[in-house]
Amino acid sequence: MKKIILLLSLLSSILFFSQKTHTVVKGDNPYRISRTYNIPLSEIYRLNPELKTTPLSIGQVIRLSDKSAKKGSTPSKLGAIIIEPKQTIYGITKKYHISEKELRKLNPNLDNQMKIGDKVALPLAKIKKYAKGQEFVTQEQTKGKDLAKDKIKNIEKPVVPVEKNYNIAEISSDNYLIYKVKSQDTLFGIINSFNVSIEELTALNPQLSKGLKAGMKLKIKKSPTTYTSKEKGVLNIAVIVPLGYKEDKLTYRKMSLEFLKGVRFALERNVAKGKKIKAHFIDGGTGVNFKKSLQKLDKSKANLIIGPFFKSDLFEILSEVTDIPVVAPFSNSKDLYHYPNLIMVQTDEQNYADRIVSEVIKAKHKQKIYIVGDNQYGKYIEQGIKKEYSDANIQIVKSAQNIELSKNMMTGKLIPATLILATKNKKEGQVFANKLVELAGETEGINAYSMYFTGAFENAEKLPALRKAHLVYLMDRKINRRGRFEKEVLSSYKSKYCENEPSKYAVIGFDIVNDMISRENAKAEIFKKIKTEQTQLATKFKFVQAKKGGAYINTGYRVVRLR
Repeated sequence: MKKIILLLSLLSSILFFSQKTHTVVKGDNPYRISRTYNIPLSEIYRLNPELKTTPLSIGQVIRLSDKSAKKGSTPSKLGAIIIEPKQTIYGITKKYHISEKELRKLNPNLDNQMKIGDKVALPLAKIKKYAKGQEFVTQEQTKGKDLAKDKIKNIEKPVVPVEKNYNIAEISSDNYLIYKVKSQDTLFGIINSFNVSIEELTALNPQLSKGLKAGMKLKIKKSPTTYTSKEKGVLNIAVIVPLGYKEDKLTYRKMSLEFLKGVRFALERNVAKGKKIKAHFIDGGTGVNFKKSLQKLDKSKANLIIGPFFKSDLFEILSEVTDIPVVAPFSNSKDLYHYPNLIMVQTDEQNYADRIVSEVIKAKHKQKIYIVGDNQYGKYIEQGIKKEYSDANIQIVKSAQNIELSKNMMTGKLIPATLILATKNKKEGQVFANKLVELAGETEGINAYSMYFTGAFENAEKLPALRKAHLVYLMDRKINRRGRFEKEVLSSYKSKYCENEPSKYAVIGFDIVNDMISRENAKAEIFKKIKTEQTQLATKFKFVQAKKGGAYINTGYRVVRLR
């Protein structure tokens, strides 16, 4: 009897091993099929790439073997660059000496792959030749052979079109990143997005043996870094500003004092609400004195560091401090993006350009478009609009003075157009506003957008004409004077300081401190709520991670519509 059982078992194994296909029955999923035939799940996906994006259907034939592949075939080598802020399709083609046609052939869903941190496939030889420090990964396309596990560890998972965003929903009590499965999610998409292996994911989530279901919460991996309170129940904040008393320099002192006024105001309001906070203010000085100033920072107690202001000083402090969150009030630079404990408040200007493109496309004006700003953002906006409307009539000009509207040959009237300001030059901002006033007085139907705010947009005499031009502009901060919270804060500030309202830098100081304190929990674990979108007195905070395991950058801004 034992011999019969053994023979049947051996025969079953041989049949499974030799079987080249499997017909899907009710209850099947890729994981179950891989277990049944003792084939790695990654191999199932390699042999059946359609499973990466579409669910199984009963009766579907799944390939289990690839014996027909040619044995001596040479693997073609691809790599993938990691998209950085401000990088565009045009920029990639120029940098890596590749045609847009070839780039799109390698990346069929290219237009949806251009977000920060996404991967874009390129010939590996070109990456190695032209990358010049840009982060990239390698990939080997292999036919008819298995890869050793130790080799797989050093090879990036296949580069596939990124069709959606996979955002972490929460961090569990045992410090795991948690992802909530959405409809149409695939297992392959999840592992590719979070850079984990199938084996790691299934080990953490045994329920996957029953298939992937919408609403399921998956443990992805350990949160890379945790920052907890070092003094129970007390939040210790260090604020570093360039007062410059040691050097007796006044350059940044006024700005720093106004910033500190806002910081203190926010601290006092939170303490009055029962928060236990200790604040330590440090004169960071300027230049060589900054390193000496760091000696005053008690790293054993600090839970949060706000400042310094300058990029060079941030490099200095981040090289020494790795276990304390550091908030940069004014610096946003891609060479800081790899620091996991850094929070950058300043919004990258590419977010503004993206919003202008979105506004113009959504409006569907079908007018000639003038873009003021012969720079990277002017060209970026032009490229973005032409992705949607390839026949759009767009002209880039250096100054609004160069804009001349065409006339209707039948009526002799000026033909309305869309004007976009894509330069932060203050003089050009003034010229742009004046041109809008001029054109709004000559014709109906003018539409205008601006990446930047200029004081002329709030000029009482110009406002009627700017409203007629339907001006939409963006600001890094703007106080909503009708809001209940804003009214209460402004009234309290006026009562305390006998000033009508806080200065620009006092507002920044207040907003940063009030926002950061609101994200802290009892253990001072600020990153657990870092992705919560919220608005303070004037600043909108919407943090995203610049790259996996890297810094968080604010992508929030205010949109002002003159109607």
